[in-house]
Amino acid sequence: MTQIFPPSREFSNRLTTVILWFIWQGTIFRVPTATLQKTKQQGGWALIDIAAKCKTLLLHRMWLQSYKDGTATAAWLKFWHLDGPQKNPPPRDRTLQQFEYLQIYASDMAYIPQPDRAECTKAVKQRIYRTLHTMNRAVTGNREMRIVQQWPGSDWDSIWRNLHNKAIRDTLKATWYRIIPDLIPTKVRLAAISLAETNKCDRCAKVDTTIHRLTDCTPSADIWKWTRTRLAAILRTDQRYIPNDRTTRPQFHLCPPPQRHNATVWTLAHLVWYITSEHRLSLTDYIDFLRRARWKAYKRPRQGA
Repeated sequence: MTQIFPPSREFSNRLTTVILWFIWQGTIFRVPTATLQKTKQQGGWALIDIAAKCKTLLLHRMWLQSYKDGTATAAWLKFWHLDGPQKNPPPRDRTLQQFEYLQIYASDMAYIPQPDRAECTKAVKQRIYRTLHTMNRAVTGNREMRIVQQWPGSDWDSIWRNLHNKAIRDTLKATWYRIIPDLIPTKVRLAAISLAETNKCDRCAKVDTTIHRLTDCTPSADIWKWTRTRLAAILRTDQRYIPNDRTTRPQFHLCPPPQRHNATVWTLAHLVWYITSEHRLSLTDYIDFLRRARWKAYKRPRQGA
């Protein structure tokens, strides 16, 4: 439908609301929609911009129709001199306000280089979408994430690259993505908005932060201690040189071979998923969990072959 009728802003907002509800499932702490729409290298999740996507389909459809003789769209575009490169910024023609789809085409295609007829359809759509999405972000603003503002000295390029490592399954990436921007409802965050009486942990009475839950609280401390010994064996170093914040800010890049780097990221991602997802934590169950996960990782390529 969006290739023929331009959707209203209310319609695009309703679709975006449904998608966000599916993603967050009522979670208290979230990241802005504009952040999710960023690329994965920029800390987003490459979420589709509904308004830009719908408008891309409409503009691309009209551009194709402009080259087909005998169509009403081609006749209208030729009559209003819209069948070629447009002026930037576009002139405001009150007459075109009676034809909404022509008004959209005239105002938006002025910022997009005229596509070449020999250019493939996918490349044209991608170029139109990137331009419209950039325009939307310029209106809504391009603010940095809260966690990036808190830790400006961290190597966020390496953090996002390790998060989206090809050795990690999407389920683990989604869980780790909640850990890195500090979206877990810890007592520290709940007390800051008056949803908790204290910022102390219920188990050990220490300050309840995300890194505390992963590496310091009982029985997470035993699991992390065992994991550090395994990582130290993989990296051929002392476990004292593996900081606790590797679980929340994996800002490292290991030299070749790449298997060592992938194994480190794989282990950290499974550790985070197990501690945040399992209700019954024990070192024995965690070791069994890693064995099953490793067996599935080795089994998956053989089945694909």
